[in-house]
Amino acid sequence: MESDMAGVPAQATSEATDIVGEWQPLSVREMGATPRALDELPSPALAHALVDWLTSIRWPTTRTHIVQRPQTLRDGVPWQRVALRLNLAPGLNSAQVVDWRSTVLIHARRPEGALEVIDATLHLEPRTQNHASSLSECLSDAGSAWCVRRDRSGLTRRVSAAASAAYDRAVSTSDKARARLEKAWTAAYGLHPDPGAAYRHAVAAVEAATIPLFLPTDAQASLGKVRAHLDQGRAKYVLVISDKTGNPATIDSVVEMVSTLWHGQRDRHEGGSSSAPITQEAAEAAVHIAVLLVQWFATGAIRPATRT
Repeated sequence: MESDMAGVPAQATSEATDIVGEWQPLSVREMGATPRALDELPSPALAHALVDWLTSIRWPTTRTHIVQRPQTLRDGVPWQRVALRLNLAPGLNSAQVVDWRSTVLIHARRPEGALEVIDATLHLEPRTQNHASSLSECLSDAGSAWCVRRDRSGLTRRVSAAASAAYDRAVSTSDKARARLEKAWTAAYGLHPDPGAAYRHAVAAVEAATIPLFLPTDAQASLGKVRAHLDQGRAKYVLVISDKTGNPATIDSVVEMVSTLWHGQRDRHEGGSSSAPITQEAAEAAVHIAVLLVQWFATGAIRPATRT
């Protein structure tokens, strides 16, 4: 989000145009050159541009009661908190006093540190929200693989417009599953991915969307029980999509997706012969399965079959 989203909220904001997706250099458009790939780490130029963005953030000028304070206290970045979160060694100024601002900016000028500083700043300091659009444009212009989350609380990996739109629809249609989907998306696409957590939250998101529908009185309900309920009751439900005969399609595809998500969580129990860590690829796939399932269940795409 993060109500509005762990990777993408409703109230979100005007997102900057994805310039990388809409514009390519003349050499690519007219001369057949290979389009540039998105950069995982900022180029030296982008790292300096990100520092410029950081130092442009200020307290609103209407806050007249702090105008007389030192510049570092009027800056919009909580330098000390950013440094502590990133475990940066503090630098001393000429008076042997810790200069947190310089400590952070030195780290931010290194390509490997720039994204961490920006991510921490966005998360810690809501006043930077007024500057999020210019930051989004900066990252997009430079061909970064990273962009600003729509709730402006951090950075997230750039995904296709279609995948982002599907996520938007899912989190906007299910209040029960929203928080889990947000956590799953962040764990999969955030600056520090956690595949196991992404998969776990993806499963929980589908549980949040399905248990109230199918097993509302079962205090021990799980996605496995939902899967069994749908599998054994295939004749009780249909899809809003029609099959080739024009009749409502069966829920076979839904059962298969739920089963895939459930059985694929190989790190659920340690010690088993099939136990294994969740890979990044598996986590991303699981999150997108969860996005689709949550949206379908939340919007009534799976409904009781009409008795004849």
